[in-house]
Amino acid sequence: MTGGIDEPGPVVLVVDDESLILTVIRITLERRGCRVVCATSGLEALEIVDGAVGPLTAAFIDLNMPGMGGVELVEALASRVPDLPLVLMSGGERDDRAVERVAERVASYLSKPFRPDDVLLAFAAVTGRG
Repeated sequence: MTGGIDEPGPVVLVVDDESLILTVIRITLERRGCRVVCATSGLEALEIVDGAVGPLTAAFIDLNMPGMGGVELVEALASRVPDLPLVLMSGGERDDRAVERVAERVASYLSKPFRPDDVLLAFAAVTGRG
């Protein structure tokens, strides 16, 4: 886990089982003044959300992860943080029926591979912060 939720500034949760993706998003958003909290699984993300002492600004969630996948995580977050802007990410095949289940909750979608500018555009789109 990186960053602290109790620090000032926008706080972004990033959930992905690929360390390179976590690093790219973390560095990109930290350069824009965000505090980034990383999780490598859906369960770890829920632990972070349940233990948070401050509000999250947005979350970037990988669709395809071992164990609890992105769709299941989005569904679990719905009751915990119903207004949290979500960006769903995927680099492989996606189950469109599963994605449809959470389409109302997902504010943006990022296809891997992506560039740091794509991360910033998605963050701006879901939060209104440039």
